[in-house]
Amino acid sequence: MKKVTLLFALLLLSAATTSYAGPKEDFVAAVKKYCGKSDSDAASMATPGRSGTVMKWKKCSADSVDINGCNLPCKDASSSIGG
Repeated sequence: MKKVTLLFALLLLSAATTSYAGPKEDFVAAVKKYCGKSDSDAASMATPGRSGTVMKWKKCSADSVDINGCNLPCKDASSSIGG
C-alpha cells in the first residue's frame, strides 16, 4: 500500500511540475514572430494585470491590435466583452 501511495504522489508531483505555455508566453512568442523583437523586448511588453498588454491582445475586439507600435493579430476577438 505504501508503494502505491508513493507512486501516486510521484505522479502528481511530476504532473504539477510540467508547464504549459500561458497567455504571457503566447504573447511573447507573437511579438517575436510578428514584430521581430528580441526575447527581452518582447517580455518587457508583456505587462501583467487586466489592463496589461497581454489581456489587450487576448481579448481584443478587432482583427488586430497595436501595442507599443507592434501590430499583432488578435488571439480571440470573439471573446471580447461588448465587442
